[in-house]
Parts: sequence; C-alpha cells; structure tokens
Amino acid sequence: MLRLINNLRMKHTFIIALTIILCSGCSQSPDTSQDILTIPIDQNYKNVLHLDSVVASYTLIEIETNQENLIGRITLLEFVKDWFYISDRDNNTVFIIDQNGRIIDKLTSVGRGPDGFSDNTYIQVSSDKTLHVLSGFKGIVSFDSTGKYLGSLQFMTLSGFYSGAIMSFALNGTGSFYLWNGTAGINRYNYENTFHIYELSNKGEIAKSYLPIRHGFFGTQKTFYGREGNYLLQSLNGNDTIYRANSFGITPGYFIDFQQSRIPDRLLPDTFEDYLKAISQIQRETDYSAAINSPIETEKYLFFQFDNRNISRFAFYYFESGKLVTGTFPFRKLLGYPTFSCCADNKLVGFIDPSKTLILPPDFVDGLSTMEKEIYQKILKVNPSNNPVLLLLDLKEL
Repeated sequence: MLRLINNLRMKHTFIIALTIILCSGCSQSPDTSQDILTIPIDQNYKNVLHLDSVVASYTLIEIETNQENLIGRITLLEFVKDWFYISDRDNNTVFIIDQNGRIIDKLTSVGRGPDGFSDNTYIQVSSDKTLHVLSGFKGIVSFDSTGKYLGSLQFMTLSGFYSGAIMSFALNGTGSFYLWNGTAGINRYNYENTFHIYELSNKGEIAKSYLPIRHGFFGTQKTFYGREGNYLLQSLNGNDTIYRANSFGITPGYFIDFQQSRIPDRLLPDTFEDYLKAISQIQRETDYSAAINSPIETEKYLFFQFDNRNISRFAFYYFESGKLVTGTFPFRKLLGYPTFSCCADNKLVGFIDPSKTLILPPDFVDGLSTMEKEIYQKILKVNPSNNPVLLLLDLKEL
C-alpha cells in the first residue's frame, strides 16, 4: 500500500493522516479498478466563487420549531431517501426530519442500557434508513427507521490495536465498519504502531488496518463523506490524495495536483511532535495549499475544499467536461458547519442558522451575488430563535 502511494505521490514520502466528511448514496462513483484521477489546481483558486456560478436552483426548508423540538447545534447532517438526519450533540439528540421540515422522530436515548447512547458524536444512515450512532467514542448503537433498538457493537476488542478514541465510522456495505481513531490520546510514545483506519467486522474484530500514522492530527469530527459502501476520506494537512473507502478496502481515489502551490517535502517534518507547529507556520507564512476538506462525490461532479493562506477555497470538478471551478466562497459565512453534505440527484445539502444574520459584518450583503442576496433576504424573515433552515442546491452542468 505504501509503495503504491509513494509512486503516485512522486516520491512524496510522507503519508499524513487520513481523510474524512459524506456521499455515495450520493452516487455511483468511479470503479476502484480505474486509475486514480488527477485534478490540477491552477491559480484560479484566488477568484471569488458565487452560488450563481455552479447552482441552477435552490430550495429552503424551515424546520418546525416548538418548545419540545429545539435544536441546540447541528454537528452532523445526513440526507437519505428524502429524510434529513441531524445530530445535535449539545442536546445529545438525533432528529429525523422530512422534506417539509416536519420532525418525524427524535432519539434521545441516554443511559447505560443496551439501547442507550451517551455523547452522540457521530451518525451514519444506511440505504434502508437504519440509523447507527457512535456512543461515547466506545461503541455503535443501531436503530431501525421507526426508532426501534436493533443492537450495539462495542469496541472493547480493539484494545491493543489502537491508541485514543474512535472519532467516526463508515458502513462499508457488507455489514462491517471502517473506524477512524483520530489522534486523541496519541502521543510521541505510542503513535508509531498506530493506524488511521481500522476495518471492523460485524463481530467487533479487527479485519484490516490502513495508513500508519506518521504525523499528528487533531482534525474535525467528520472523516467519512459518503454513504454505505462508498465513502471519500478527508485528507489531512499536506496530503494531496483523497482516498476511497468501500468493500474493496481503502484505495486512492483522486490526486489533487496543487502544482506551484504544493507544499515541498522539505517543509514537512517526519516526526509527530514537530508536525502541528510546521503546518501552522506553513499556513501563516506561505502561499502553499494544504488540508483537502469535505470531499463530496456524485455521478456528475467532485466537490472539495482546501486551505490556502488560512483561507478556505472551494472547488467543483465536473467529470464529463473536465472543467474545474474554484475560488473563495463568501456565502459560506451564512452557512453552518460542516458547510455542505450531499445526496443523490446531483444536489448539495447545507443549513443556515437564522440567528447568524444578526452577527454578519455590515458589508457582507454587498459582496453577495443575486441568488445569494435572495436567499439572505428570505432568511432575514425567519425568526432568529427558530430552528435552522435547510438548504438544497441543484447544481448546474458545466
């Protein structure tokens, strides 16, 4: 595996942590037998990118608001077969919402019983609407589409195989899971024999390990972007490869060629303790690009973000035309995090907290496009104390 990556990276001898973020039911993606697709990034990433450039139409969905159903903070958003799944970590609740914004169910099962989950840090939803909840970094609790408890899988069998806590997981389509352990608890004394990704069988046993840790990473909560059987993994600082996780294993999916803005090997240390400091310095003081974030894939396009001089740039690559659209994205100030999730039918899914309109800088609206101003004006009419507004974007074909 390492030899393959090194060849693809043209003697790029470091493999930096992994990848995260949402979409496979998002689409049928390129088969793993195909060659890795290289996407070159030129200097156009310094342009300003507006919704009008890539979006054909949009839909706003107001989530019902009442005293019994107040969403504290959306920490994860999934969209599967016309249902939205929202993880509210502040209230330790998972909300299930239809396309009319009606809350059709919510799970708040907290406790030590078999159906209890504490600190719901991560969720995944299968194609049959089975909901899997990561409970307190230690296990996965599963519920059917009616909220009925199906069973749980504990990570106790992982002892001796990893350091730190499980931060996120993915469904590989065959009943087993991929686990990402982040780097919580990993230090210079125990990271050398630790891997970023583990494949866990439905019996709770380690089947395979992928990508040995070479650098420290405290990363974002979401790592796997996709749905059951096909995920893209969020790359870490300095890594140009977006990996794919599915029933075939962990394999390179896309190579992002930053060309002149690529971080030279000489600037990336090969030791855990020096890594975070070096990356921070690179982002502050150079024009090199790092941290490929939130990769989303549909049948028609690949979307991802990347950091350059501490600015998050957005990129849309269209498979049929080979066209790449990149730039800074002012509208992201109105969106919650993670900025986008995805679904089938060539859409992007996001959300807007109506209270955000009260704290945006005065000149924010002046820099918006026609479509963005229209959305902004509609959000202004929503009570700031209401639940977030969901945003569905239909993309153009460029």
